[in-house]
Amino acid sequence: MIYTEIMEILIIAIAAFLSSAIGVSTGGAGLILLPILIFVGLDPKIAVATATFGYLSVASTGLYKFSKSKKVDWPLSWRTTIDLTIGSVIGSLILLYLPTEFLRRLIGVFLIIVLCFLLFSKNVGLRRRETSKLSKNFGHLLINIIGIYKGAVNSGSSILVTYVLVFSFGQTYLESSGTRKLPFLISMLASVFIFIYNDLIHWPTGIILFITNIFGAYVGAHYIIKKGNGWFKYGFAVVVLLSAIKLIV
Repeated sequence: MIYTEIMEILIIAIAAFLSSAIGVSTGGAGLILLPILIFVGLDPKIAVATATFGYLSVASTGLYKFSKSKKVDWPLSWRTTIDLTIGSVIGSLILLYLPTEFLRRLIGVFLIIVLCFLLFSKNVGLRRRETSKLSKNFGHLLINIIGIYKGAVNSGSSILVTYVLVFSFGQTYLESSGTRKLPFLISMLASVFIFIYNDLIHWPTGIILFITNIFGAYVGAHYIIKKGNGWFKYGFAVVVLLSAIKLIV
């Protein structure tokens, strides 16, 4: 019995470290972590709530590391927070009226299509670009829409925000990763309060995740910042492809 519990703790800790090390920059941490939490016996709802609590340390550690490396556009980050939050509230309110399974598959196909553009666009995401005022205004509108999607479905929302920051605002991959940390941290805090109120967090697992994620996120952010946008591009491509397959299938 004790041996089994120790093994489960080790599995959770390793999964948390790996998922946070990858997810702190590219997103998609849930691709690794959520199946593991369900595998060790957590109810899917409890797994999502507990993982969200653990992600708080990923977002905050990532925000610290990217900010320290001057990879966060603070004015844009705050504006994105407002856009995403407004959209998330709307999305939460209309959740019951959305055909979510169809929407998941549609977003999955969209992720793959845009990924092709990213891979074959030589400098997009690798160098900072100046974009027009119209492009930026359209970007804010898109983030509002992504917020609605996030409130209703969530899966792949961080990848969609990265797309907008790269295309509409001309950011590099690293800048987009740093800039989106604040809005997602605040939105996760709101979710965690709701989960706590409804007693959905498995605290022993949540504490393990929170602590382990700090180390994983620190190592992951340090590595990707050191390696640069070129490495980020291909790591991001892999995560996007896996996320898209998960959404479609």
